[in-house]
Amino acid sequence: MNTQRFGIALLIIVGFFAVLAYMIWSSHVGTDLMVGALISAFALATKYFLDSSPGSDKKTDLLARAQPVPSEFSIKDTLERNKP
Repeated sequence: MNTQRFGIALLIIVGFFAVLAYMIWSSHVGTDLMVGALISAFALATKYFLDSSPGSDKKTDLLARAQPVPSEFSIKDTLERNKP
């Protein structure tokens, strides 16, 4: 596992629970709305760092190793055929 990604994910998780605990016990006005926004940000950050990026890295590696697919027509030919 990528240690940089792991470190960022760990920081997000610890920070999430620290801020969540502070907001619940401080009982400021609008805490409910802020907790909802915090939960959404937490979910997006963990999805990005723990799920989306490794899949994207695999895709990028596969595309880098793939052979180019020869095209039958060039872009110029396509544009010329579609002229009004």
